[in-house]
Amino acid sequence: MGEWYKRRGIPHRRGYMLYGEPGCGKSSFATALAGELGLNLLASASLDDDSLQEFLRKMPKGSILLLEDIDAAFIQRTKNVGQSHSKNKVTFSGLLNALDGAVAFEGSLVLMTTNHRELLDPALTRPGRVDMAIYVGLARRDQVRRLFAYFYHPWEAQKNERDDSEDDKKNDNNGKGRLAELDELARRFAELVPEERLSMASLQGFLLRHKLDPQAAIDNVERFVEAEQERIKNEKAARRKNKKAADDNDNDNDDQNDEAKVDENKEEEGEKEVKIAEAKVGEVKENEVAADQLEGIVSASATSA
Repeated sequence: MGEWYKRRGIPHRRGYMLYGEPGCGKSSFATALAGELGLNLLASASLDDDSLQEFLRKMPKGSILLLEDIDAAFIQRTKNVGQSHSKNKVTFSGLLNALDGAVAFEGSLVLMTTNHRELLDPALTRPGRVDMAIYVGLARRDQVRRLFAYFYHPWEAQKNERDDSEDDKKNDNNGKGRLAELDELARRFAELVPEERLSMASLQGFLLRHKLDPQAAIDNVERFVEAEQERIKNEKAARRKNKKAADDNDNDNDDQNDEAKVDENKEEEGEKEVKIAEAKVGEVKENEVAADQLEGIVSASATSA
């Protein structure tokens, strides 16, 4: 396959962007993909322009390079440079140069993840750097059902009093009956979780609290959903507030810069007016000197006559 690309002068590499809300499995997908394809998964939490270039040069062929949280991980070329808390010191131009390198990750894949695709510079997401953008969204109902079924299979929960019935004892001795019961519990659980409102990570965290009791998970999931949605609502409100404060601060800085520029222009205009006035004064003095000289010449001529 590499020869096909080579004959046509096309770089043998692919770039993919995984985007979506936090906790939806973007990084987990990268790990699973590497395992499924039998490829190395490479990532680094501390890079600069030079080390990134070196990192790519030494990357084994047939690897996956994972660049997580690409919207925040690198020094932006925008005015919000100081907002990144990443250990990476890669500049935006350094990142683009690395991705465009002549031998950069030939025969390999680059996976970028982001929670905020809308913040990315178009120069980064253009074809050739990002060949395909894939949305990794919040949990759908079928995903919730399958997560529950996978989580409690094999069923490790201890049977409690409410399960202690003749039918349940038969199910204990009948694998098919046990699976049918688990499928029914999974269906009931999924119906209590609203479609595409929660992340898979949050649901997994909830199920871990009831890892030995699937019925308890069903009994408590509605309260969890309400609390989680309230948390998400508050976080979004806080982000909007912070963004507005940052925008207002930027606007204030812009206004201050504009005022400073106006003052600077006024000062320059004042200096020009002073120079013009001085020039006029000098011109008047020169005219006065010339007039005195002319008067002296006239007087001298009259005396001679």
